Amino acid sequence: MHEVVELIHAICEDWQPNPNFVDGVKCQQVLEAVEQSITQRRWINVQDV
Repeated sequence: MHEVVELIHAICEDWQPNPNFVDGVKCQQVLEAVEQSITQRRWINVQDV
């Protein structure tokens, strides 16, 4: 609920909420690197994903 309220305020007041889309992309990159690392049984750099 709090996140929705913050998002609405951010839209109305024209500011970027935290966490934002960029933060979500970064988290997804980490999760993808973990998944690839498990599958390939080797280290995967997050920057390579």
